[in-house]
Amino acid sequence: MSRPVSPISMTNAERQAKYRMTHVRVFVGDQITATIRRLAADFDLDEVEVTRELLRFALCNNGWKLGGFPSLHKTAAQISGDVLGDGVE
Repeated sequence: MSRPVSPISMTNAERQAKYRMTHVRVFVGDQITATIRRLAADFDLDEVEVTRELLRFALCNNGWKLGGFPSLHKTAAQISGDVLGDGVE
């Protein structure tokens, strides 16, 4: 049984990889950023909390499957099995 690696014995690259696995950075356009900031101000929340709640809502709302992804102009009916388009089903 392997022992967990302590943070002290990890290299900088290993620490950075571990951090990136647990912390996500999302890049969105200016309009979406402004909307998130406005919602955060309206509800007196942190922008991170608003983003987290929006993602939770989107993942719980299965209606997006019917409408598809507007940026891809694809609906669930048009996607066979290769959802990511990487050749893997």
